[in-house]
Amino acid sequence: FFFFFFMRLNFFVVRKNRSFFPLEKLTMGKKKAPAAGNGTPVFSFLQKKGLVVSLAVVVFALHSAWVENLFENERFFSALTDTEREMSFRSEQSLYYYYYKDMVGSFEREASFFEGFTKGFNRLVHNNRTEYPDEINIVQRFNIYPEVAVSVLYRGYVAVNTALGREKQIKKCYRVNRGPNLPPADSCTGLGVPINFYVRVSFLLQGLLGAGLFMIAWFLSGSVLGALFTSLVMFYNFTEFTRAQWTPSLRESFAMPFLAWQIFFLLCALREKTVSLSHRAGLFTCTVIYAVCWQFANFALFTQASSVFAVYLLDYIDKKKITDVFSTLVGAMALVWWLQYATLFLLLSFFFAFSVVVLVLVQADGLFRKLDAVHPWLRRVVLGTCAVALTLGLKTTWSKLLNNKDDAHIWDILRVKFDKSFVDFHVQLYVCAPEFDFLKAEYFTLSETLLLPTAATVLLVIVYQIIKLSFARPSTAKDTTAASGSGAEAVESEPLVTPDLAYYAFQTVWFTVMAVLIMRLKLFMMLTLLTLVSMVASIKFLTTVLPSSYNTLRVRKYLLLILVLGMSVRGLANISKWANHIGEYSNPPLEQLLDFVRKETPETASFAGNMPITSNIICSAKRPIVNHPHYEDVGIRNRTFHIYKAFARFPDEHVHNVMTSMHVNYLIIDSNWCGARPSPECTLRNIYLKYYPEFSDEPVFCERWQDSHGNNKYFKEVFSNGDYTVLQVKYPGASAEDASSETGHEQDDDHDHDHDDHHHHIHYHVYHYDHVDHNNYDHDLHHHNVHDKHHQHNHHNHQHIHHIHYHNLHHDHDDYHHHLLCGLDRVGRVVPNLRWFHLPSSQSGLHGQLLCQPAFHRF
Repeated sequence: FFFFFFMRLNFFVVRKNRSFFPLEKLTMGKKKAPAAGNGTPVFSFLQKKGLVVSLAVVVFALHSAWVENLFENERFFSALTDTEREMSFRSEQSLYYYYYKDMVGSFEREASFFEGFTKGFNRLVHNNRTEYPDEINIVQRFNIYPEVAVSVLYRGYVAVNTALGREKQIKKCYRVNRGPNLPPADSCTGLGVPINFYVRVSFLLQGLLGAGLFMIAWFLSGSVLGALFTSLVMFYNFTEFTRAQWTPSLRESFAMPFLAWQIFFLLCALREKTVSLSHRAGLFTCTVIYAVCWQFANFALFTQASSVFAVYLLDYIDKKKITDVFSTLVGAMALVWWLQYATLFLLLSFFFAFSVVVLVLVQADGLFRKLDAVHPWLRRVVLGTCAVALTLGLKTTWSKLLNNKDDAHIWDILRVKFDKSFVDFHVQLYVCAPEFDFLKAEYFTLSETLLLPTAATVLLVIVYQIIKLSFARPSTAKDTTAASGSGAEAVESEPLVTPDLAYYAFQTVWFTVMAVLIMRLKLFMMLTLLTLVSMVASIKFLTTVLPSSYNTLRVRKYLLLILVLGMSVRGLANISKWANHIGEYSNPPLEQLLDFVRKETPETASFAGNMPITSNIICSAKRPIVNHPHYEDVGIRNRTFHIYKAFARFPDEHVHNVMTSMHVNYLIIDSNWCGARPSPECTLRNIYLKYYPEFSDEPVFCERWQDSHGNNKYFKEVFSNGDYTVLQVKYPGASAEDASSETGHEQDDDHDHDHDDHHHHIHYHVYHYDHVDHNNYDHDLHHHNVHDKHHQHNHHNHQHIHHIHYHNLHHDHDDYHHHLLCGLDRVGRVVPNLRWFHLPSSQSGLHGQLLCQPAFHRF
């Protein structure tokens, strides 16, 4: 709507005044006074930066609401119990949420804010439940400052509402009838529920990401139309540049918004003649928040630093500016290093090594400039070679001196992509996951929304201009730098490529290479591609591309119109598909397992198993775990190597020795991890044969024990439900309770509640679905495509309930989803899993009243 409104307003004013509509003069720099006759109130209003900020706020709100809506439609999160909500956080998501949950619990236990924060934070710094029995510093290892910050915000939110007497308004609870085979449970809604507050903050940050992309697009193109065009393309390709609607607690969901704003401030710093204090402060702050939220931030910052260095080599910026930029980045990362208790993962990163080398080399700028007398490219080659060689030498030396290999697996992942003979257990765990494979050819369906061809064309034009200018005489490059530093005004006489645009081109190339090598990193590539397309609305860009005889304004008008119409064919279909998707999370087998662990095992009993399930154990059952999915530490990688022997060909005695050496009380076997995988090289039983060929004739340990009801001197099966089997590890002369030094049991948080059996008059509509395909999305979220529906009537009484029968269910992954029942919402859509909401008598006065779910009008 906004896009077409401004296009129409633009065309109207152009037609009336026969002059360029000065949207292009919305810049970060000083604006020239409008020519006589053009200074109308409409023009002066549209020239104000307040308009840009207002539109960015609109994009913020739309983006945040859209992510939250997709998340709710995906899982029916508002109707789930707290346990189900935690279960839906798979793998490391639930691990991160556990630390937030622990901090919130500390605030609730202590009377004062200071005591609650101090004790909660101290539990994180001295934690022996995540890598039991070892004590580790969670703050140093896991980048969990987002959880600390959100817990503080939640504590403040609850305290303010309590002081205002609104504690009942921020949290409302209902009794939910979850269908057959599942007991009724309470479900609470509102921001007074810790997990609801947690995901809401994540969604608000996604709005910040959308606003950041809007600002970058506006700054690059100098056009509000360009920024609106980027926002439109962003919604058309939404699921390709963010996963927050599926994984709200992943580190990228908290970090990527601040990366977008960090890039924005860096662009501002590169364009202006001298870096202002405000831009340095913005760059510093966003770099700190971005890096403290994500352990992989230093890799992206390395590509950023190398891109800025390339801009310096090509004479777009001088010695002072690159020194200001690099000193700001290094200062920010030094603060992050201190905040994370001097973690070696940052200190030994390529970013730190490269930054130190560059800051030293640029001090000898005058010495290297003497090589210009021979040829400018000689200086560039020599300086670039020195930077690469010294960085590799410094990084290697530091790692060997400190004997640290925490990031070795990352470089091994890249190595195995080109050296098929290279074999490593930890690398196989990564590369067997599709998101760590090369970018698939199917990804180029982005061409259907015209994103790839448009962004590629813009990038090629910019790269061509960079190459053309780099081979010009040196004085030309220096003049370009000086001219570009005067402001962001779109002056046609200036060259197209300014320092900020040159940096952005290099950054786009870097992010594209990262995405091609590792598909999961496509989020970085999408960030730059979505903003590059805004250049088609830039007058300066079109003036550079088109012959002087063309009417640039008229070409832009028809170009934007054609692109919007072409993108909308696929883009609107994408939006309709995402908006109409209705799903629900349900995993009864995992819930049964967690219920068993809470009720039947000591509070201090330690657990081992596959990484996703152990994170659920510590999060929902609060039991110590021996291994977990945060893999950026050589120690946890070694633990996982040995624990995963339970899914390969090893005798009981060997696995028992492993478990007892790590003080494991219970071993969990997940049937989905026990079976063979489609790719032989990705099956654990085959991976281990490369290390232990002597056990090739042994039966697979987990297959031997799964559902066996076995009991020998090493293990005893204590729980099994077909999907999960729990083995108690026997210690000589001690029971599991003795081994864990605990005889008490933790009470279950979800108590069974008696409720009235209400007999309703029901008119049944039975829908038969002959085929359901389960397509895996990120973190084991299954979606159902339903075909061949037919409708039968069974007349009984008055209320309508719709049952769904599924046939040919294919479960390809470890998360188990099943739609039990289905109702209709008020617009007639079929929605999964009928849930009856019974309002407590204390709130309604009518015990057992049947309610509709208010947010989505579901029964």
